[in-house]
Amino acid sequence: MFKIIIFSMLISLPAHAKKCKSIQLIHDDYEYNDDIEIRSFDNSIIAANLVKPRTHNSEKLPTIIFVNSWALDEHEYLKQSLQFAGEGFQVLSYSARGWGCSDGMIDVIGDNDMKDISSVIDWLIQNTDADPDNIGMSGISYGGGMTLKALAVEPRLKTGAAMSAWGSLRDSLFGNNTPRAVWGAILLGSGYLLGNMDPHILELFKDMVRYENISELTSWTNKRSPLEFIELINKRSVPVYISNNFGDNLFQPNHIIEFYNRLTGPKQLDLNQGTHATGEAFGLFTVNNHTFKKVHAWFKYWLQNKLTEDFEMNSISVATNRNKTHTTFSSSTLKNPSYIPFYLEPKTILQPGRLSTTKNTNSNRTDWLASGRDTWATTGIPILSEILSGHFNVPVFKFEIPSINPFGVDYASEPLSKPLTLFGAPKITLQVKTNRDKTLFVAYLYDVNPEGGAKLVTHGVYTKLSSMQSKIEFELVATYHIFNKGHRLALSIDTQDRLYLAPIESPGMIALSADAKLASTLEIPKLK
Repeated sequence: MFKIIIFSMLISLPAHAKKCKSIQLIHDDYEYNDDIEIRSFDNSIIAANLVKPRTHNSEKLPTIIFVNSWALDEHEYLKQSLQFAGEGFQVLSYSARGWGCSDGMIDVIGDNDMKDISSVIDWLIQNTDADPDNIGMSGISYGGGMTLKALAVEPRLKTGAAMSAWGSLRDSLFGNNTPRAVWGAILLGSGYLLGNMDPHILELFKDMVRYENISELTSWTNKRSPLEFIELINKRSVPVYISNNFGDNLFQPNHIIEFYNRLTGPKQLDLNQGTHATGEAFGLFTVNNHTFKKVHAWFKYWLQNKLTEDFEMNSISVATNRNKTHTTFSSSTLKNPSYIPFYLEPKTILQPGRLSTTKNTNSNRTDWLASGRDTWATTGIPILSEILSGHFNVPVFKFEIPSINPFGVDYASEPLSKPLTLFGAPKITLQVKTNRDKTLFVAYLYDVNPEGGAKLVTHGVYTKLSSMQSKIEFELVATYHIFNKGHRLALSIDTQDRLYLAPIESPGMIALSADAKLASTLEIPKLK
């Protein structure tokens, strides 16, 4: 109920006026203009700034276009723009419509945003020394999604670098029929306070939390999902650099991994630790940032024909631990992974629930749990826990897996005889029956040490929209994790979590079957 109240407060806020600011810089090595106004297709003004080297050897300059993240404006990338200018690039940063000092309403990479990008490129070619054959685009979060779609529809973009972007907007907001409560509230609140929100967006969010007009939501989000346009990118064989973060619970990495796997042209994927945008955001303030080093190398190669030591292509670079050690894998590593199955065995009076490597032969095994109450299983404190886990080695932790819990069920494997490396998205199959029309299922995967301490590895959600006996299948959030020898895997399942909006239903009962005919499983993608 608290989450519904927060949503109601946010959607009643009045739209906010434009946020205009100006930053003036003087430097001997570059020219900086913070007063650029670009007139778009509908006569709207797009606010921008331009940085370029004062002297350059060629007549035309390779040019990079930056577009803002959600709730920020054209000045977001100023430090990076100056660094790029020092490397011989011209950089234009602009505020997408509805943000900063730009006109219009927030369009969420819709048709108006795409037309604005074309207007920006027109202006660059007509009014600057931009090399029309060497124009790239980049951005973080909102700007990353904008970049991926623009690569599909604007043929003058030679390459792009998308950071903390999304593949499917529907999955990001309503994946597996589950509204994203915390991130939805953040997006709505910041959009109202710092931008010019399109009222239609709020209507869509209200429908989403009520489970109404979902077909309209699906249509609207599909038009704003780069996965829906990937064939256009492949048709031009556009080189694409992508980065994402394992702890990103806004744009979870599963669908950006799918996007990468489906790209057929030159490509590179970086998977970092941390939550949404934190793997890249530090690069806005310091030059010592892994992701932006890769972005600089990417644009040097594709726009300047310069090969540097940081350049990688057609591979996957993974922050394999919280000390930020990066390991490089083949680009096909996450395609068609091999899985190790674990079969859920319900608890008995004498034995807690088990994750078994062999199928259950008992034909009458069922776990019962009640919905509507949270348990000790949790993703932690939204946003903060992902930052602490990803950047400060403070994981979400609980000290034991309880065997008696009316609002959840727990399963644990035997101690591992050898290390197990998980890389990708674990899969869950549950055979369930409920006595409520809508029930949220939250699955948590833990690494349990010999002392019984359980560290959260990943999680996943699914909202069942029927009370009938049926099989539900869903993925947990993709990650990289090594289970050491002697450790156990543990799976906890309950019906509440702070990150997600559970259906407003009275508490009900759930039967989870795991017998010989109706197997419930956990499948772990192992590193090839």
